Amino acid sequence: MTNSLPATLLLRSASKANVRRLDVPGADLAVVSYQLDDPEEFKGKDIVVIGNGDAAIETALALSDHNSVTLANRRSEFRSRESPTARRSRRQSETPRSR
Repeated sequence: MTNSLPATLLLRSASKANVRRLDVPGADLAVVSYQLDDPEEFKGKDIVVIGNGDAAIETALALSDHNSVTLANRRSEFRSRESPTARRSRRQSETPRSR
């Protein structure tokens, strides 16, 4: 069995200002990127997206049309921000209705 890196490795965090870098050998290689500016720059590649929130999922989806994409997460579930519509709906169902 050989240990090889994918063509591209993208690491996604929720905030560009708060980028979490990998603390592993090779984290500074040219194939590792911590942001995605233009999905069109990546075509025909094997890509691993690492992250557990909306940014990772959105990145994987943006790249999936023209690439082989693997989404990796170290937790058993993905974390996601609640949409404004879902938040409003939840609040309305929790608020007692007056008669």
